Amino acid sequence: RKPAAAAGDLPPHSVETEQAVLGVCLSEPSQVGRCIERLPPGDWGFYEIRHRQIFEALRTLYERRVPGDYVTLGEELRRIGQLEGIGGLAYIGTLGGVPFLPSALEGYIEILREKSALRKLLQAANSIIGRVKEASDEFQDVISASQREVLDIVEASIDRRESKLGEHFEAIVARMETFRPGVKQYLGMPTGFNYLDNMLCGLQQATYFTLAGRPGGGKSSFAMQLSEYVAGTLGVPVGVFSIEMTALGLATRQVFSRAGASLQKYRNGFLKVEDLPRIAAAMKDLRHIPLYIDEVTGMTPDELAVKCRRMVTEHGVKLFVIDYIQLMNGRRGKNYPNRSGELADVSMEIVRLKKELKVTFLVLAQMNREIEKDPRRKPQLSDLKDTGQIEQDSDIVGFLYDADMRKAKEDPASPEGEAQLVWLQTESVRVLPAAFRDPKEWPKFLKRTNLLIAKQRDGPTGDVQLVNVKPWLRFVDAHNRSIEDTY
Repeated sequence: RKPAAAAGDLPPHSVETEQAVLGVCLSEPSQVGRCIERLPPGDWGFYEIRHRQIFEALRTLYERRVPGDYVTLGEELRRIGQLEGIGGLAYIGTLGGVPFLPSALEGYIEILREKSALRKLLQAANSIIGRVKEASDEFQDVISASQREVLDIVEASIDRRESKLGEHFEAIVARMETFRPGVKQYLGMPTGFNYLDNMLCGLQQATYFTLAGRPGGGKSSFAMQLSEYVAGTLGVPVGVFSIEMTALGLATRQVFSRAGASLQKYRNGFLKVEDLPRIAAAMKDLRHIPLYIDEVTGMTPDELAVKCRRMVTEHGVKLFVIDYIQLMNGRRGKNYPNRSGELADVSMEIVRLKKELKVTFLVLAQMNREIEKDPRRKPQLSDLKDTGQIEQDSDIVGFLYDADMRKAKEDPASPEGEAQLVWLQTESVRVLPAAFRDPKEWPKFLKRTNLLIAKQRDGPTGDVQLVNVKPWLRFVDAHNRSIEDTY
């Protein structure tokens, strides 16, 4: 016969708190509902089996709308054959004599939640130790499964509480008190693109923004330029998960984009001497900005969660960029029916993380080929590749696509051609080199691109007019102020 375990060897628990919660439920049966909602399902936070059985009986009575008191609880336990096992009516009677305060129920619940989470964490630790000792799985599978166990406990321990509508009015008034006549104050972080900011009111906290486009359409360049603005101009830390490109490749592109120098000439060894001062200045400007690049391959939802939590803790990151979602994998060891289910799991993890960490995600995505069949057709939400879960989960969905410039290229002097080229006179484009703006030569250097905001939960949709400066891999506004003023 094994000796009884010493008190210090038992998992974390508090018998007195468990008895106090049951005492409150017996004295005020209406509080059982509050406990059902707040206590973790499964063991309901109770370590002692008899306390768990008593609470389950109280829950059954509550759901049958029968007040759980000394008599009804005893009868219910007798009916299911558990009365003698819990100590009989005598033990139920002792619960009424336990010192407790009904007004302190919330505090009791918090203690049970914490003890339950610690017990589950201890169980997970033992499971991880066993998995490591067996070493029967691949190293990455062991790591992934271990992370998932711990993350499940963390997610389950997050307290989700409702609040009255009116409790949030103070924050609304406080924001209105900061307004100044003639001065824009966006709810979120500005992006550096004026017309886009007017439409989105900046990038809001805890927002999932999907930016889609065809390969080579400029998604990465746009996302990196936006990240550079947020990190460099606003000083807000940004984390970039680069699954497609190397960190060196992104850094190189960004330096030449910032400098307004040709990356192609750098690649082929014919860099202009006059570009060197601008490149040096760009390196100086970008060297210390809080923009962190994580060069990853086939990242899973578990790995994404761990990396995001670490970067928020260590660097205070507020904006995460994923380039791009279709290159991510599902959870290791989990069988998915198809690729759509795998990406749906990735998308739902992003939703969980944006809420938990209160951060913004700019998620790049691929479009299918439907847009190429008709150049006059605008992108649609159904053009997102592989899964419909992305469009459902996203707060904002944007599509980068080429504007119809056929008349401007065929006959720039015609009325139709001139009408399509009015953007060459916008202030953002006029500062570009004259060769770039030549009515006949511009297609070599510039590409008119639209960013269609096809979905926005709290705001308008429509096209944002942009110009892609191809030699610099950089975008500038081509917005129309008369349209801008309507937002």
